[in-house]
Amino acid sequence: MPRPRKDDTTMLKWLQHPKCGNCGDDLILESAVVEDFPYIHCDIRMKCMSCGEVYLHGLPRLHNIGVAMHAMDTNLKDAMSYMDSLGERICRQCKIPMLQTKIWGDWTFKNEGIISLQWKCPKCYLTQQEIHNRKFPHGDGADLTEKESAALQDKLRRMGYID
Repeated sequence: MPRPRKDDTTMLKWLQHPKCGNCGDDLILESAVVEDFPYIHCDIRMKCMSCGEVYLHGLPRLHNIGVAMHAMDTNLKDAMSYMDSLGERICRQCKIPMLQTKIWGDWTFKNEGIISLQWKCPKCYLTQQEIHNRKFPHGDGADLTEKESAALQDKLRRMGYID
């Protein structure tokens, strides 16, 4: 039987027990949930035993897909420019620059005037998610229908990505 290549499956391995980047105390596992949208991954939620700081790691099955950009907006050029304008994010655990990995704009939040952005550490897969008020115009490209937008919002709400 052929052995899987190193790049086929992602594994998150800590040589020491994971510590809080804020106070240095141990992190405890709160949940681990396997998801299949927008790619197969496991959301691992940990919390600091002392200060309560929460860490959400989005561990992908495949590294390249897990650190790729997933964007849903009718005006990707301005959405990307807006995200770039916010500056770099640094991983609280690895202390290295995070990658831009998610823009959920008007395909997801059709008439709500917000955009959800995510950065992810390419080493430990820690995520940082931010919701901003939309400060750029909608595009005139292909848009989701009301029914498609509602179905997408429902799926994201069930997965805990949006309230």
